[in-house]
Amino acid sequence: MRWDQSLRWMLMLSLEAHLGVALLVLLGFLSADFGTMLALAVGGSLLLALGGWLYQGGGRSMVLVVMLYPLVAVVGLVSYLLVGSALVAVVLAGLFYWRIMTVVPLQLYDYDYLRRFFSTAVVYGATLAIMAFSDKGHTADVFGMLAVLVGWYALVGYGEYLTRELPSGMSVDQRMLARLTWQQAQVQLGLTALYALAGSLVLGVLWGVWLLLQDPAKAVASYIFTPLFQLLEGGLAQLTEKTSQNKKVQDLLQPGGSDHPGADGSLADGPSLATLAMPYITGGLVLIAVLAISWWIWKRRNMSQIDAPPAPVTTAAPAQVSVIHPADTGSDGQSDQLRSLETKWSVPKDDPVRHTYYLFLRYMAGQGLVIEPDETSQEFLRRVRAVWTDAARILLAESITRVYEQHRYGQGGIKQEDIAQLLEDFHALESAP
Repeated sequence: MRWDQSLRWMLMLSLEAHLGVALLVLLGFLSADFGTMLALAVGGSLLLALGGWLYQGGGRSMVLVVMLYPLVAVVGLVSYLLVGSALVAVVLAGLFYWRIMTVVPLQLYDYDYLRRFFSTAVVYGATLAIMAFSDKGHTADVFGMLAVLVGWYALVGYGEYLTRELPSGMSVDQRMLARLTWQQAQVQLGLTALYALAGSLVLGVLWGVWLLLQDPAKAVASYIFTPLFQLLEGGLAQLTEKTSQNKKVQDLLQPGGSDHPGADGSLADGPSLATLAMPYITGGLVLIAVLAISWWIWKRRNMSQIDAPPAPVTTAAPAQVSVIHPADTGSDGQSDQLRSLETKWSVPKDDPVRHTYYLFLRYMAGQGLVIEPDETSQEFLRRVRAVWTDAARILLAESITRVYEQHRYGQGGIKQEDIAQLLEDFHALESAP
């Protein structure tokens, strides 16, 4: 495995370490302290990288494979010292081993990194919401980790771009690569600033809505639920009084004797049920109001788009290429695959190269060869070579793939002669016996 592929899964495991820390904070196993969360995120990233390196080197040395298992035990021991629960420590050690075995062999793409980043941001957002509703914890620490996450994801995206595998047969000039790298860095920094600005605006709007609806929600909740809680407290008081007169029940509930606090049958002094539950009820009412407003806005916007008359479409004259319908394939069992193929590869007909390649894929699906969702054009061509035995048809498929890749990945424009050759090759392949 090359160094660039190793760097890709190390970056992915670092994002999963951030996600693990966020989940521990959300579930209450870890305090929301910025220093603790940052140290665990960095330490978890390093441990996952070390475990991945041991697993990757296991194909060359059995010693490295054996060293992975003591590392898993160390992770379990450290988890137990942090959370104080043997069950949670075993689960974390198992997750550590599972993620190494799963992520390292994978072929990773940019959307895989985006999913981890988005999931971690959602978990931190849920943690902030719980803190705001319960008035517990320091939200500044979670905001700090969100800032660290956004900055780290910008670096991860930069590293993913640098280590992205180029299409087969494509080479990039080093000066152009340096220029593209600098442009990518500028884009990442700009996106980071936009994310921070958009996040601040969204949180500011949510905080404003909270301040606006907090007092009315408290008044409504108090008006509706306070009588219910008073009735519930009265019932509990009567039940306590009756059970206090039954010696068998008292001996069962208080085996230590009547010196135990509350043995006289009275309720312990403290805040009422209404006082304890009111913050949660208020937060729930505000959340329901925000969701209702969001749903109304979304429905109004989408309904306006549906009711709007379709805009006239003017396109250039498409290439005269016959369309192959699913019914022409002779196989009803591939209808789902053809619909998936149409969803992914269907393009406007004013791009004759990509449209012709789409028709080529439709034709190949009719021949029993359907391109997979994660399969590149070169990988699909290799599979065609392995299945077909007719050399002439293989040459036509290679010519079609070459023109398509030159059009999609090439630095310069494609010539009209190549487009004409592409159409001729496709018609020849379509009419071949």
